[in-house]
Amino acid sequence: MDLKKGKLVWTRQGRETGEPASDRPIMFDEVSIGGDTVAAGGISGGAAWSTDGKPLWMPDSDTDCSDKGYVGDGAKLVAVRECGESGSPRLEVQTVDPRTRAVKSSYTVTPGIKYAHVVSTDPLVIGVNAGDSSGSGVSDFLAVDDSAKEGKLLSTFGMGGGKYQADCDATNVGGCSEIVVDKAAHALYLATDYRAGTASGPSNEIVAIDLRTGKVTAKADGAEGGPLVPVRLDEDGSLIAYQEATLSQGGAVWRVDTTSYEKKKLMQNPEETAFVESVALHRELVYAGGRLYIGNTSASKPSTDSGKKSPLALVLGAK
Repeated sequence: MDLKKGKLVWTRQGRETGEPASDRPIMFDEVSIGGDTVAAGGISGGAAWSTDGKPLWMPDSDTDCSDKGYVGDGAKLVAVRECGESGSPRLEVQTVDPRTRAVKSSYTVTPGIKYAHVVSTDPLVIGVNAGDSSGSGVSDFLAVDDSAKEGKLLSTFGMGGGKYQADCDATNVGGCSEIVVDKAAHALYLATDYRAGTASGPSNEIVAIDLRTGKVTAKADGAEGGPLVPVRLDEDGSLIAYQEATLSQGGAVWRVDTTSYEKKKLMQNPEETAFVESVALHRELVYAGGRLYIGNTSASKPSTDSGKKSPLALVLGAK
């Protein structure tokens, strides 16, 4: 899709190779772009095309391994590959050549873990679910050095059974949110659990975890009235965070200085958006160019159960 012109450039269909190969179209669950390669993955395996539509690779029925999904960023492309029986799979997280799929580095995940999420490609940070019960889809984060053929584990950080907040789809390789990785600072930023029922004072904290040690090295107090969640790094290296809306108060956008950990409010959303922000949108957050974009992660038929409109997206900007 040409986003500037709003026009479809090309569409492609994946089909299995090898013997015996099926002529049935392959269903993909995730699509990502890395190094000018469009890579798609799912339960049927992974496939890739160049950005001009030329096929690069397809799922191979001759092997007992398949790519479950990919995450790309800039020149890097990382694949999560599953081998063996579906009931007891072996997962490998591979940094691959985006044009040939040649493996540059591979890290084998601890046996028994069925799903792995790529949180960041550079530095390589993986999220795994080793018995998480909080519903976040991730129990531990792993920082991996992928500079050599065999990936090396640098550190791990546990979510403490819900002590910290993050959101990863249960089965998808990409799409984790409420997590920010800072390459320059070797840091991972997470929010602590919400302090439900707090009458005044910060509702939570944002912590910085050193990717080299897996230790919490700094904390920033949240904001009164609603918890903060990390969204992205700003151009100057500071952390952009979103303050959750309540039923009576719109959300807000804050900048957190990652040196002093002091924060400054950039935007306060109006009261009339409170319902949409807090209830109506199962959201995806993007902050860019001084505007906050809040969108639904899926589209469905409008519901009038609440008597209020439920939009697909909301765009807010500071006055």
